[in-house]
Amino acid sequence: MRGILVVIAALSKGRVTGYFLRDRLFVMRPAFFAIVFSALLFPRSEGRAQAFNDFQVPPHDYGAIEGRDAMSRLVARAAKGERDFGTVTGLPLLRELLAELTIPESSQVLLFSKTSLQREYITPKTPRAIYFNENGYVSWVPDGLIEVLMFDPDAGGLFFLEEMPEERPDLKTAFVKGRGCTGCHSGSATNFLPGPMARSAYVADDGRRIGAVPGHTRMHHGVPFADRWGGYYVSGAPPSLGHLANAFASREGGETKLTRPGIFFDSGKYPIPEANVLPLMLFDHQIEGHNLLMEVRYRWRLAEYEKAKPGGEISTGTRLGLERGLERLVRYFLFANEAALDGAEMVVSTAYREDFLRERRTDGEGRSLKDLDLTSRLFRNRLSYLIYAQAFEEAPLGMREAVFERLHTILTPPEPPEDYAYFDTGERERIVSILRATRNDLPAVWIPGN
Repeated sequence: MRGILVVIAALSKGRVTGYFLRDRLFVMRPAFFAIVFSALLFPRSEGRAQAFNDFQVPPHDYGAIEGRDAMSRLVARAAKGERDFGTVTGLPLLRELLAELTIPESSQVLLFSKTSLQREYITPKTPRAIYFNENGYVSWVPDGLIEVLMFDPDAGGLFFLEEMPEERPDLKTAFVKGRGCTGCHSGSATNFLPGPMARSAYVADDGRRIGAVPGHTRMHHGVPFADRWGGYYVSGAPPSLGHLANAFASREGGETKLTRPGIFFDSGKYPIPEANVLPLMLFDHQIEGHNLLMEVRYRWRLAEYEKAKPGGEISTGTRLGLERGLERLVRYFLFANEAALDGAEMVVSTAYREDFLRERRTDGEGRSLKDLDLTSRLFRNRLSYLIYAQAFEEAPLGMREAVFERLHTILTPPEPPEDYAYFDTGERERIVSILRATRNDLPAVWIPGN
């Protein structure tokens, strides 16, 4: 590590942080602290390529993108005086914001690992809560600030932080863009683009992370359940899954030991009193899905940028990167390599199931991509519902058509390609029927008779 870093204070609700670096004291706002902290702990390896570590410059210009997502629109309305949060903070503000963004309270995911900018407030009794839908994530911990990550079709992850009334001249609560968040949220866990992170870790009984679960720095639906959810609370997940939730870790004789005291957070401080397995499993799926989707969006923009230059030629590296990105996205959206449930009997939240299914899009027989299986796998019809997320629906038409054309080559032949032989009998036909009934942007190859 370059230099010696000792964190010595986190004052005024996490807004000012002091540290010693080579015997010199600095004081900074936490957003900038996050950038410096990330750079010092994880210096760039010599010769290591980062796919989009230049996302702030043309053709991407991340910092200049205003955003078409729901939170960007809300912040714009507030700037015009059309939306006023008054002086509401804490749990009432959280509930008001979730309703505004149409994110269900029942989607609550709880983690007690001190792996957030607001780590000083996170304990096993006061875990950090995350709420989400297919378009974004809202994070909050009691006594802390609300953090928002929304997925914009052009920018990918856009970050927003709550500003407390006492920090503003008008003495009203507001949300501002958290420009410094990309200091941590644009590394290897997010494809080097602005996006969400989710990891499984060994966590001590005070919330300190004492080690990562080997090989799983990026959470997704293919991670074995035995390696998932370290540092999280979860209910309704049977012991047969062998997961790491609800467990405290300690080091003894060079080995990691786990104890399971159960779930004991202060439920009265949260919108709902549980952290059910169903939202947590969907959270696992979405995190990687969103990041892979935005990798393709950035690679697509780079290809368009090169094509628009004199000569109109896309470089070999850009073309191959885009092709590989598209294939990774399609495979993920089709749940290739999904970890099997093997008949595990989960007790899922009725409230969240209803919220999740409320806006399901169906074919003529009432089938949808949100239909749950929950016996051998997560979904009955294995094509991700993220195909309806704003980040995909408002992506460039050519990019969407490229995804749909690849899906067509997998889903429509009499026999599936070798890598997709896991589909059940009739499953591909159901997915095709659902897509034809619920999408009006399918390319011509999807029209029967073509």
